[in-house]
Amino acid sequence: MERVSLYQGEILVETPFFTMPKPSRWLVLRTVSGKRVDEALNYGKAAKENRVRVLDSNAFAIEWEESKLGDFVVGVLDKAPTIIVSQNCDVATKDYIHVAPVIEVPKEDEAYIDKLRRHDIVDAFYLESHPPEWESVAFVDFGLIQPVHRSYLKGIPTENHFRLSASRVIQLQRSLTRFFGRPNSYDANSDAVPRDGVYMCVQCFYRNGVVTDVSLSMNQAFPICRCGGVGWVPRLNSVPGS
Repeated sequence: MERVSLYQGEILVETPFFTMPKPSRWLVLRTVSGKRVDEALNYGKAAKENRVRVLDSNAFAIEWEESKLGDFVVGVLDKAPTIIVSQNCDVATKDYIHVAPVIEVPKEDEAYIDKLRRHDIVDAFYLESHPPEWESVAFVDFGLIQPVHRSYLKGIPTENHFRLSASRVIQLQRSLTRFFGRPNSYDANSDAVPRDGVYMCVQCFYRNGVVTDVSLSMNQAFPICRCGGVGWVPRLNSVPGS
């Protein structure tokens, strides 16, 4: 399998990933001269006298100035395992690719691992251990999705990225749809039928190219489809207001 192009479901072992510091809201960078950091320091080429102060945004009366495009802040830039969540067409054509971090779960946290395996956590996608990148069970945190410019990904060595299987990519897509599409599709694991009507299985359509529909009554539990799918959408005109 070729390893030159990047696709949705690609796991990048060392991606630049930015996080804000805790417990401070922001650590703001201000120059002594009052200029923006990039201007005052001339993109790293300025003289020594152009020093930078670090101010806690919670402890100082810091206001945005109309003449500024924004503030520079202190953050943490880690090289961490991430997974590409952008759709393939966006990965191929856009300058920014959306990734989400892979977070390892301590082996002793059995209760949380059980929830991940049952897909009970809507903003997490379960991953088995994959040594040496992560030693125990891990999950993809959809709540921390962020864009990374493709220029940061060009030099990734071939041994430092790998892909989910085709079936797991479909599961990733379903989890993303569940996370971003709530309540656009109803979940058999947690939702009750909101009103009488005909509902169609999402997985049958996207995975198998067929339509499986069932007539359901208000407050009835959504079934698990014969294909194993748990997502259901109302058929247009079969449900009042749809």
